[in-house]
Amino acid sequence: VFDDAYAGCGVANISPDLFLRVVLFEIIDGRPSPAQWFRDIRSDDRLKYLGRFIAPARSTCYEFRHRMSKFIKKIHLELLKMAAQEGHLEPIKGVLDGTIVRGIGSRHKLLTDTAVHKRTEELEIVVANDCKQAGFQHSALPQWMGQTPLGRQRQLVRYRNSCKIIEQRLKDNLLRPKDKQLDPKHILVCPSEPEVQLSRDKEGVFGPVYNIQNLIDSKSQFILVSDVFSTATDARK
Repeated sequence: VFDDAYAGCGVANISPDLFLRVVLFEIIDGRPSPAQWFRDIRSDDRLKYLGRFIAPARSTCYEFRHRMSKFIKKIHLELLKMAAQEGHLEPIKGVLDGTIVRGIGSRHKLLTDTAVHKRTEELEIVVANDCKQAGFQHSALPQWMGQTPLGRQRQLVRYRNSCKIIEQRLKDNLLRPKDKQLDPKHILVCPSEPEVQLSRDKEGVFGPVYNIQNLIDSKSQFILVSDVFSTATDARK
């Protein structure tokens, strides 16, 4: 499985199976960020033991997260297959269980409809100048704007998506009963993660959250299927 994920990419200088041990420990311990893996693997003795003192670069941590999508489902299916063969699993009845987790986007940088459209227009002007003249030097760019042409192009894609999403949220708000409608200034979007829902997490903190739904075998407690949704409740799942 690991070989398939890294096939055609040269010789891996970090053993993927050792790296997976470290990553699973970090995720279970509440640290899903590759930047956090990079810092912890150099300072945490537990991770040094699990990874046999591997020391991946920061970029390698992000690349590993990207490649995990190619093999993590295969590993899960293999585990379920082994459990069924050994008689631990009889997937006849499943129980749906959900939990809310925080998104990566900052809860301190949420924008209203007016703000996100204004920033999108500013980005379009700057990106247009980038395209007209390579190496164009902009003076006094705002702090929220990307500092490189490629970064601004990617940022513009997210902001355009943010405009579409917040417009839809405003439309959905108007379809609510009058006593349930929100003031438009309270309808927000997270520009760095526009698809994420805004709600309160388990600690009561308002911000970007995802809804993780697990289908669990009622006998063995094995997770049969898992998926992530950008909704704040279990409704319509």
